[in-house]
Amino acid sequence: MTGSTRVGIIGAGAIGSELVRILAEFPTDVTITAVLRHTTHNRSDVGTVFRQISLVTSIADLMQSAPDVVVECAGHAAVATLGPGVLRSGSDLMLASVGALAQPEVEQALRESATSSGAKILIPSGAIGALDALASARISGLTRVVYRGTKPPQAWRGAIPEAVLERCSRSDSVQIFAGTAREAALRFPRNANVAAAVALAGLGFDATTVELMSQRTLTANQHEVMAEGAFGSCHLVMRARVSSANPRTSMLAAGSLAKCLLNRRALLSLG
Repeated sequence: MTGSTRVGIIGAGAIGSELVRILAEFPTDVTITAVLRHTTHNRSDVGTVFRQISLVTSIADLMQSAPDVVVECAGHAAVATLGPGVLRSGSDLMLASVGALAQPEVEQALRESATSSGAKILIPSGAIGALDALASARISGLTRVVYRGTKPPQAWRGAIPEAVLERCSRSDSVQIFAGTAREAALRFPRNANVAAAVALAGLGFDATTVELMSQRTLTANQHEVMAEGAFGSCHLVMRARVSSANPRTSMLAAGSLAKCLLNRRALLSLG
């Protein structure tokens, strides 16, 4: 394969910044064409990682940089409002905010846009990993999937009432939510993207059970997947260190996006 993969990025927050830092280590494989952020008026407020990157304030400018793939790192609203246009332009779209697909109208719009242009919607494994095993189990016979996400109390700030957050800070363990993956993704758009990825790999949003927990003594984000069916059974546990810039986000999130991008050019790749 000749030439590097041209990558546009939507979002310059914790995940977007870390993704730029990682991709800088692979200059022959990836070229970052531009990064879309809210404002470029004052570059002094961006990290040094962006100093040599073209920052733009409109999706039109981002697409004018002719990316092969656009990576969304900006939240559910960005997926809904910008995703269809990216796909219609012919660029592939990689999602960090996988939970946006829990909204049926968003998923339908993305699928229709991708179908019209031949572009692809790319879902990385995110902070959980091993989704290929779950997808294989679905083909071989999968009947039950439970995802349990446990985070320290500070990761839930802004997502739950202050009274519940206070209880989380005093109690060893508090259940924040129990229900389906669709309900979790819609109710906790910034905390349940892993649950959405698990649902997409396995039984879907409405047949995947989700439990979201707060644990006072936990210093990492813990992800558990319990699955069973004709294939057998599995219990996966992942403890991922959190981003220093955002306690909701695991450090693996940006690494997963980078891996997915680098796999586009790899002669030998794993999943």
